[in-house]
Amino acid sequence: MHVNRRLRNQEERLKYELAFFVGHKILHEGDGVISPHYAAYVDASASASGGMGAQDVLYAWRDFECSFFAGALLCPRIPFRRFLMREAHSVASCRKLGVTPALVMRRMTAVSPYRYWHFFDAYAPGYLRAVYRGNGIPLPWGNMSLVSDPCPRWAVFRLLRPTPGSAGSAGGTGSTGGAATVKPTSQISVMQDGKRSRLFCCHSLLTRDVLDELHVLSVGVDLLPALEAQGIDGESVVEAVAEACRRGAGDAAIPSAAAAHLRAVSQVLNIAWIADALGSPASVICPRSGACPRQPACAVPC
Repeated sequence: MHVNRRLRNQEERLKYELAFFVGHKILHEGDGVISPHYAAYVDASASASGGMGAQDVLYAWRDFECSFFAGALLCPRIPFRRFLMREAHSVASCRKLGVTPALVMRRMTAVSPYRYWHFFDAYAPGYLRAVYRGNGIPLPWGNMSLVSDPCPRWAVFRLLRPTPGSAGSAGGTGSTGGAATVKPTSQISVMQDGKRSRLFCCHSLLTRDVLDELHVLSVGVDLLPALEAQGIDGESVVEAVAEACRRGAGDAAIPSAAAAHLRAVSQVLNIAWIADALGSPASVICPRSGACPRQPACAVPC
């Protein structure tokens, strides 16, 4: 195995890569069929053709298997679940374990007793490198490829398109295994799903990979099942937040009664970034900006 010189200086990422290839050796007998592990790797031919070939599907499945193996090897289920509860699901706790933020985010979706999670790893202008949708959140992408009109209110797109002079556009150093380029953000979002509204909370981090390319890691939960599990009328809470956003033209402070219920959910799930998100306005998001439910419709360029 040949290790890139940059990777040798990034212990957390190197640890993951070694665990990944151990998984490839054990699961697939090291037969060599594996996708290129390039930072910010995008298969332009697949994007142009609008689909994936059989070899791409095989690569993707083996990547998933080896990645899951690496996560389980470095963060075993029961010890890691206890660790997350002690750390209130803090992504920054990755430093205590010597692993990357991406690994902590992806692994928490697998070990948590709460099942309604999502995870994105995205590169500009909007390519997904990895995705998990245990909560069924609609994708702002089409079939894992870039779409022309993604909703710009998603935290992942706001971070990929920082304003001039902001921390995200200022460069800096770091990697998936290093410090974030900007402070992580937490956002509570309302999404119209058919005739009902859904409520999500995401925690997003703008960081850099081994080749110093910016990308966004975002992990989140569906709040409605958690509300209902506590005997709270979740639909009423979601509607209260949605109505406040409608009155605020798409963004609004969360009503105090709804905030109290969400704070209780944060404590029960022991996810501190849900409570952190209450300090910022909730936002209406949608899968595609062409069907924006905001009044007036969102005019932020995509």
